Amino acid sequence: MDFEFTEEQRIFREAIKNFAENEIGPLVEEAEETEVYPVEIIPKAGKLGFLCVRYPEKYGAAGTDKLTENIYIEELMRVCSGIGSGLLVQSSLGTSMILEHGTEEQKQEYLVPAIKGERISAFGLTEPNAGSDAASIQTTAVKDGDSYVINGRKIFITNGSIAYTHRG
Repeated sequence: MDFEFTEEQRIFREAIKNFAENEIGPLVEEAEETEVYPVEIIPKAGKLGFLCVRYPEKYGAAGTDKLTENIYIEELMRVCSGIGSGLLVQSSLGTSMILEHGTEEQKQEYLVPAIKGERISAFGLTEPNAGSDAASIQTTAVKDGDSYVINGRKIFITNGSIAYTHRG
């Protein structure tokens, strides 16, 4: 089994390493002191192609493989796991259901702008009585005509305080 990175993976690793060190690194101290996520990093990452790196190129993503995605995760987390986690929610948990189950119209309206960093996604699993045990969640979604009625409570919603449509 070959454990060497391809040339493309080495180039990507260097690029994401530089991004993490030069763009995320200077934001860490203030973000930790103020407990405020530096939302400006998401559109910046999107413009550079550093969001949803494994998603298909037809949606504006890099279309990389799993190993390259792991390189991405490793380099982000090496600099700051808090800021890195926000980028990872944008690049997976907050957008994967749209990629896997959304209509083409939903992908164009929500996924493509998320890949560009123009929309910020969030992920809510944790509930007051269930924690992060997905099998014990109590929130329900019931179809009502063309819509769903959602009942329940969530806490600790990753990116919840910053999810929006970027306007600048």
